[in-house]
Amino acid sequence: MPQDASQSTLLATITGTDRPGVTAAVVGALAGRGLEVLDVEQHVVRGHLTLAVLVTAGADSTADEAALREAAAPFDLEVRTATSRADDAAGDTTAEALPASPRSHVAVLAAPLRPEQLSQVAGAVARAGASIDAIRRLATATPEHPVTCLELDVRGAEPAVLRRDLAAVAAATGVDVAVSPAGLVRHGRRLVVLDVDSTLIQDEVIELIAAHAGPEAQRRVAEVTERAMRGELDFAESLHERVAALAGLDERVLADVRASVRLTPGAEVLATVLQRLGFVMALVSGGFAEVVEPLAASLGIARVRANRLEVVDGRLTGRVSGPVVDRAAKAAALREFAAAEDLPLERTVAVGDGANDLDMIAAAGLGVAFNAKPLVREQADTSLTTPYLDNVLHLLGISREEADEVRRPAAAVASEGAQDDGAAAAVVLRPLAREDLPLLGRWLDEPRVARWWPDAHTPADLEADYGPSIDGTDPTVLQLALTAAGRPFGFVQSYRYDDEPESRAALAALVDVPSGALGLDYLIGEPDLQGRGLGAALVAACAAHALAANRGAGEVLVSVALGNRASWRALEKAGFTRAAQGEMTPDNPLDPRDHVVYRLPRADARPDAPSGRAPGGMSR
Repeated sequence: MPQDASQSTLLATITGTDRPGVTAAVVGALAGRGLEVLDVEQHVVRGHLTLAVLVTAGADSTADEAALREAAAPFDLEVRTATSRADDAAGDTTAEALPASPRSHVAVLAAPLRPEQLSQVAGAVARAGASIDAIRRLATATPEHPVTCLELDVRGAEPAVLRRDLAAVAAATGVDVAVSPAGLVRHGRRLVVLDVDSTLIQDEVIELIAAHAGPEAQRRVAEVTERAMRGELDFAESLHERVAALAGLDERVLADVRASVRLTPGAEVLATVLQRLGFVMALVSGGFAEVVEPLAASLGIARVRANRLEVVDGRLTGRVSGPVVDRAAKAAALREFAAAEDLPLERTVAVGDGANDLDMIAAAGLGVAFNAKPLVREQADTSLTTPYLDNVLHLLGISREEADEVRRPAAAVASEGAQDDGAAAAVVLRPLAREDLPLLGRWLDEPRVARWWPDAHTPADLEADYGPSIDGTDPTVLQLALTAAGRPFGFVQSYRYDDEPESRAALAALVDVPSGALGLDYLIGEPDLQGRGLGAALVAACAAHALAANRGAGEVLVSVALGNRASWRALEKAGFTRAAQGEMTPDNPLDPRDHVVYRLPRADARPDAPSGRAPGGMSR
């Protein structure tokens, strides 16, 4: 039944240290008294509880208040109460009494977020004639990701007006503020379109290509870029002039460029979370499809629009083939992708940094300037100035904890016991291909955990070392490791000790090496993916794959240098146990003699199977 306008209400505010059972006890104190719950708000900040309960007042409100205080006393909570008539202006808090008014979500981000910044935002909301109904935390700053984000639920001002007023505050205080309408438009599937150069990645691809063409080409590209920034050339003219500087370049350098591209921090998280939530992602770039398309594939992104370099007889001609993807073409691509996905434009998001993105940003339901030029920041709906692309999630109302929860289901790795420190990691293995060799060469030149073999890593050397396995003439299995989102991050090789007599002889100094036993070696190549549990996940996935492919193998044996604690940890998390420790002659001449041997038996091995020997009385 609708509430009687003359009915009195009782508002109780309970504060103190949060404990299990508080809400049940306090609200339960009002049970059986003929009251009706009108509203409840509860928040806990660092263990401090604030609980507000609005109910219809009973015939004896004094007795209701006494019941609340009695229930709160065992928890040492403070209770404050206020009664009013529902038709009083001061107590007009029921849902039916509230006038229809615009509602918005306001995201406030900064690194760090300071009280004066939040005060300025709240003041601007008040000056707009609006009120803040609730505030929730979307992200707390950490050393790895030093951004704090709060979301304000605001009522009483048109989103467009609020966005304009808060843009001035953001510019003056150095805080990022995003305003989006509340309601159903915020929920459900969306299309998120990203620019690539200096947005999805930290680089400008044409500059990476020009670096392979020599100093003169670099100078010409930089000169044309500067003229374009001064407004002397439009994008199409500048693109044609810069590509002309690349004429004659061997197309094989594009593989090196693809391998050297650096994702913007948070890009992989953004792609993984959005796509698992059912969002559609697209890349629209004034760069080149030869680099953008493989990058998109590595992130699981199917929709791509980019320029294509013309190649004749294996060399760049200095021209692009097909229409130029310029400012207008980017906006057209956004509309085309939205139509293909049957999504209205208000359910699209565009993220970019340059003037070439302005039409796309204007066409989208939410246009985001990411570390952008001043002109773009002025015209976008909102601006992000922190260097973490996954902050886009917060503009869509997704907290960091929710993002971690979305990513967690894919954390299961190929072997039991392989877990990250609370941040789950998943890997996909695929056979190493020749086009992966430039990337592998870069990783081998800069090993991140342990030193790899001291071989040279020129294209010819890589082909000699790894080509036979790629072709299947060498029994060693080489695999590239990719994250769940498809980004390459590591390399693993597995083998039978029966096929590697030197490795078998070295290991035999410490443990028996049964016929059919398997070995593996791995590396993590991407520095920004260190310390995320991927090593353990990679080892587990490789061991599971090797055991499945070699049904006669009873175990996997891996030796690591005694001082390589990172690999110890990865192996132990992957389910390996220590089998032996001592001196051996390692097959890698860069390794010291002191080693630890780890063992992973096949899961269905008999528990009473022979365990082999281990020096010093250690048993396996």
